[in-house]
Amino acid sequence: MALTGRAAPYIAAHVPAEVDKHLAKMAAHFEIPDRRARRVLMEQRTGIAS
Repeated sequence: MALTGRAAPYIAAHVPAEVDKHLAKMAAHFEIPDRRARRVLMEQRTGIAS
């Protein structure tokens, strides 16, 4: 983001907990296994693919 001149995003401390809270509901809505959705989320958070 530094190259674009845009400010880095700020994620409030409560946001990850909110994402975890609703992840199963959204995974079910999009017919994606909860385990797969959690794995992708963790990869995005850590930058480490499993």
